[in-house]
Amino acid sequence: MESSNISTCTGCECCIKTGTCSIQDNVTEIIDAMKKADGYIFASPSYNYNMTTQMKSLLDRTFRLNDYSNGWESRKI
Repeated sequence: MESSNISTCTGCECCIKTGTCSIQDNVTEIIDAMKKADGYIFASPSYNYNMTTQMKSLLDRTFRLNDYSNGWESRKI
């Protein structure tokens, strides 16, 4: 399996308004695949009782799947 380029979230909050991330990396492809999936299984080695930096970065970047314009709704559908 090839590795993915996963950058950390910059906190620009562009995704709150647009639903898309301003960072251009492999996370866009990963999230597109997540939208088509029936479920997810996340796995990560445990370093100092926590997930890896790459896993934390991916999970932070899934913030764009939430729509906060009228309370909270999922953009997954």
